[in-house]
Amino acid sequence: MQKLNLLRVVFFQIVWVIFASWSYSIEYLAPLSATFFVIIDYYLFNKELSKLQFVVFYIFILSSGIFIDSFLSHLGFISFQNHNAIISPCYLWSIWIIFIPYYQFAFKKFYKKHYLSLLLAIMGAPLAYYGGAKFGNLIILDNAYLAIALAWSIFFPISVEIYNRLID
Repeated sequence: MQKLNLLRVVFFQIVWVIFASWSYSIEYLAPLSATFFVIIDYYLFNKELSKLQFVVFYIFILSSGIFIDSFLSHLGFISFQNHNAIISPCYLWSIWIIFIPYYQFAFKKFYKKHYLSLLLAIMGAPLAYYGGAKFGNLIILDNAYLAIALAWSIFFPISVEIYNRLID
């Protein structure tokens, strides 16, 4: 099972790079593709969430991602090339969507370990945004890393808690 989970991590990291560098010309295909990959992963590997629980968690993650990225943009911490809409570009939604399978095979160890999940959020989120800026259309502005870490220090422990309460 460990080797299978490692393959899943590698696959979703490759998909992350593809979505982080997605073109605006066909941006609506990114979240559709991400949803397809996550549903396939759900049917192949998920033994924990019912279909309804999966949909609820999917909506929670996607709406959280749209809110966080849009909020950071409106506060002037991040911006997106060639995008001036009220909400974040939909190609970025795909990155949030492909985050969902990690809760089953990678993030369970953070359940009830709030300091550990907080530490991962504070360190991991700024690194992920930095990587996204290097690959794609994301522009990270002054003092943004602190704001990103703060947003994720709230979001990530809550998301781990919600996922685990769904499976209890």
